[in-house]
Amino acid sequence: MGLCDSALAGWIYRANFIHYIAVVFLIVFIVGPLFLISLANSIAVLIKKSVPRTALQIFMLNTAIVTCLVFSVFVGRIFQRQDIAEAKAYPAKVAPFLEKYRKKHGVYPARLELLSSKPKHPRISAFIYGTDDSRSYHFRFLDPGRVVSFDEWQYNSTTRNWQFIPD
Repeated sequence: MGLCDSALAGWIYRANFIHYIAVVFLIVFIVGPLFLISLANSIAVLIKKSVPRTALQIFMLNTAIVTCLVFSVFVGRIFQRQDIAEAKAYPAKVAPFLEKYRKKHGVYPARLELLSSKPKHPRISAFIYGTDDSRSYHFRFLDPGRVVSFDEWQYNSTTRNWQFIPD
């Protein structure tokens, strides 16, 4: 499975793309109408000089929904940063297993599944391992914070560094 083939999985994983769509959907179809209802009730209150109980309830519900939606976006960003840090730490964890395989077989494995044991795979689902030759290997993954681009992070075993590659 190539990097572009797994792009949708990277967007959906950890509720990134689907989460953004759900937030927009809820704001447009739930919060928007509730806001219009509470606005109409507020205008009615100004005219009548009294506050109906339902107007206050709708306003409080609307405020609670918006607060939860905005808060969920920030919490999602925290999870994304943790997932990126976990993915970037993975090459150092798996390197001894790859070197052991190379000493035994003379080349790096074509797939990580060929290793007899290895550390837990990172949560980022678009995390790809590959080898160009018997002397080096690489990892790459799509940046989960990007919604509609194919920006990616690439790790090279020769330089032992991560590099951000914009779309």
